[in-house]
Amino acid sequence: MSSEEKERTLEELKKRKEDLIGQIRSIRSLIANKSMEVKALDTVLAQKDGNLPRSYQIRKEIEQLEFRIATEATSLKTEKALIKELRELERHCKQAEEIDRLRRTKMSALNAIRNEESKLDAISKEIDEINAEMSGTYQEISDERREQYYKEKEKRKRQEKDDRMKKELDSYSNKFGGLTLGDICIIKKKNS
Repeated sequence: MSSEEKERTLEELKKRKEDLIGQIRSIRSLIANKSMEVKALDTVLAQKDGNLPRSYQIRKEIEQLEFRIATEATSLKTEKALIKELRELERHCKQAEEIDRLRRTKMSALNAIRNEESKLDAISKEIDEINAEMSGTYQEISDERREQYYKEKEKRKRQEKDDRMKKELDSYSNKFGGLTLGDICIIKKKNS
C-alpha cells in the first residue's frame, strides 16, 4: 500500500471515528433523558404507590364481588354496601392501573437505557479498533518516512563523497597535465 493510499485510509478512519463519536453524543443524550424520565417516574410512583395492591389483584376482587352480588340473595342495605364497596374497588383499580402503567413506562425506560448502554459499549469497542488501526497506519507511515529520510541522507553523503573525490581527482589531474584515473592506472602498470 502506497503512502497516499495510507493517507486516504487514515482520512476515512478519521471520518468513521467522528461519525461514531457523534453517535455516542446522541446516545448519551438519550440516556440522560431516559434517566431523568426514570427519576421523575420514581418520584411519581413514590407519591402514588401507597399500599395499593396490583391492578390484577383488585380486578380479581371486583370479579368475586360482582359474582357475589349477582348470585347471593341479600338485603337491600347489604346489597347497597356491596355496590359501594364495588365502586371503591373500581376506583382503586383505576389508581392501581395508573401505577402499573407508570411502572411499565419506567421498565421500558430502563430497558432503553440498557440497550443504549450496550450500543455505547459496541461503539466504544469499534472506536478502539479504529484507533488501533490508525496507530498502526501512522506507525507504518512514520517508518516509511524515516526509511526514506535515511536513504536520502545516505544518498546525500554518497553524493558529497563523490563530489569530494571528483574535486580531488580534478585537482590531481590538473597537477599532472590532465591525466585521468585510468591513465594513472595504465602508468602504474607500465612502471611496475
